[in-house]
Amino acid sequence: MLAWVLAYQHVKRMDGVWFQPSPAGAWALAQYLAGDYVGAARAYRTHYREAVASGWSSGDPALDALLAGDLDRAASAARTGTSGERGFLLTMGDIALERGRPDEAMTFLRQALQRAPDDAEALLLASLAHARADAPGEAIVDLTHALRQSAIGARVTIFLRILETTGELARRQGAGRQPCLLAHYHRYLAVFDASNGRRAIGYAEQAIRAADRPADAYLVRGILLDRQGQRDRALEAFLKALEIDPRHAEAYRWATFIYSERGDLRNEYRIARAAFDAAPTDSFYLDHLDHVLMERLGDPNGVIAVMQRVVEVDPDNVRAHDRLGYAWGFIGDQARSMSHYQQAIRLEPANATLHEGLGRALHRLHRTDEALAAYRRAAEIAPRRYQPHTGLASVYHDGRRYREAIAEYETAVRLGEPAPGTQAALCAAYHAVSELPRAVDCLERRR
Repeated sequence: MLAWVLAYQHVKRMDGVWFQPSPAGAWALAQYLAGDYVGAARAYRTHYREAVASGWSSGDPALDALLAGDLDRAASAARTGTSGERGFLLTMGDIALERGRPDEAMTFLRQALQRAPDDAEALLLASLAHARADAPGEAIVDLTHALRQSAIGARVTIFLRILETTGELARRQGAGRQPCLLAHYHRYLAVFDASNGRRAIGYAEQAIRAADRPADAYLVRGILLDRQGQRDRALEAFLKALEIDPRHAEAYRWATFIYSERGDLRNEYRIARAAFDAAPTDSFYLDHLDHVLMERLGDPNGVIAVMQRVVEVDPDNVRAHDRLGYAWGFIGDQARSMSHYQQAIRLEPANATLHEGLGRALHRLHRTDEALAAYRRAAEIAPRRYQPHTGLASVYHDGRRYREAIAEYETAVRLGEPAPGTQAALCAAYHAVSELPRAVDCLERRR
């Protein structure tokens, strides 16, 4: 009875992907729970093949054909489908992996990653291609980058390939087993079943003993200990990884989280800066350092120094130009703020927040017509954002164009503007046009 209760508790915490309503799906789950990951993956493939034959659809004809095992139809559907270039590249990479051609798969996946370097599904497929090409180091790097995302995608073929690859690696003997890569793939599977976390730690410890990429192994160990609430032991693991590899940016990033939770601002800044120094153009490390400098330390000059270094290395880094625009504006240099927002817009013209930043700088420079144009462009790009309307209202208000300001304030409030100051400004605008009952009613609502 105790064994049954423990098994029930385990199953209840597992992701729904494990539970497929068919005999093949039930057998797949049984195989997985018995520790046969290869058998489980193959049984799940049988389930999906039969499901597609029975009329079930994932919503993507190319993926349906891939699950059905019809690779030629999958390629044809990818070329003519509606999922765009990204969908085509991922499907063609998936097909190449199914045909045992990892180098061909990487040709497609590199194109996908050039378009979107942080595309989690492209990174996961690239990791599998590197694993199939017997390049575990590259496989670990791609997997680690993929798992930085808050969502790792729902492409079921990736899940099945990682499940099967994990089982195949575990069946190997000696050095060919690649325990560090196994630890990382178990970390991925722990997203769907937390019990894989224990296996990930076990393989990480094997990798450390075997000197198989020990810094990456300590990273996995630390992440899983952190998830278990063992913060001190997790930090020890991250610091050990950094002792082995002082440029391991991801180990720095995880260590900063723990220092942040402790309220240790000095070490949080020190480690966040080291992560940035290890990978100065990677937005994950750049964003955290930016947050520490601006929000925690209130140091816009520090932000400027960091972001200027980024644009020296990567002149087309939109994020860096955006933050330089904000920081220069914060300390009062609106001309430089405007210049950086203009450069960012040139690189990413459909980003509403950049046009809002430009509007803010132009408003402060008293270039009213240009500020209004920038805010209007932002509102066209993102009609559900309240920020452009708040900006427009502010420009109109300063120009004593109160009725136009009222219309924009009301729109901003309707779209969710939370700032009390905006509601107060709306009340003042009602008063300015002698709409006293509306002004009184507005003030009453503020109480």
